[in-house]
Amino acid sequence: MNTVKLTAYDDFQILMRAGVIKMLHNIAYEISVDEGLNKHLRKVRKKSCSTNLNVKVAEATLHFVYEHLHIGGLKDILTGRYNLKSIYEHGLGITKYNECNCLIPDGWVVVRTEFNDGKIIHRIFSSWVKDDEWRISSGDHAFSSLVDFGSFFVWKQKSGTVYKLMKNRADNLSSFAREVLIEQILEPAEDWGFQVLWMNSDDLHHEIALKNDILRLDTHLLNTLPKESTEDSALYLSELFEKIESSNFGALSLFTSSAEDIAKSYSGNKKE
Repeated sequence: MNTVKLTAYDDFQILMRAGVIKMLHNIAYEISVDEGLNKHLRKVRKKSCSTNLNVKVAEATLHFVYEHLHIGGLKDILTGRYNLKSIYEHGLGITKYNECNCLIPDGWVVVRTEFNDGKIIHRIFSSWVKDDEWRISSGDHAFSSLVDFGSFFVWKQKSGTVYKLMKNRADNLSSFAREVLIEQILEPAEDWGFQVLWMNSDDLHHEIALKNDILRLDTHLLNTLPKESTEDSALYLSELFEKIESSNFGALSLFTSSAEDIAKSYSGNKKE
């Protein structure tokens, strides 16, 4: 009899669901939510898993969900509301981030820019009321690393920075940050011929759903399309940055600067 060998992701799902049941059991009996959790996950791994996946991966994710979403978040894992595949593939780093090293802006929008050749990038433009600061993220070409936790998004950027975007703070920019976004980024980008879209949380939901629908249309066809090499992408971006930075549109240098440049802890501008 042939047996199907489970992958590390399969094991992650098993551990997550087993962990939720254990935590809900603890809550029901009014004991510490994580009492015996690590030991329980190790037993489940030994009995039901095919790989030696570190139980701390599932444990940290469970703690993150419970800390921010409480019992409802745990139950949502069982019902399949959360994309565990996305959390597993892109959230292994996210699970270890806490309030201290997650950027949580007071206001934010996502700036979706489509370049002349059809390439699209999404960047977070965020605002902090204190000291009237603003920041633009290094961006993401897709939504693969965006995880929806109900009341907020967690989004790991190319630079490694992780944003926690509260949905009730979408489009809640300070007047100064809004002025910077429009005059220094959106208007110059549109003048240069880029298609720029200002996105809030509802817009993100719509675009994610649209993308998922397109991917389901013809998976076979998509799999047969030639894949762009990393080298070609890097060359394209390098040439694009050089072209824009040498133009008369100096304001665009911020918007199109590389992930490496933005990763150097650019913290925004203060109002003079």
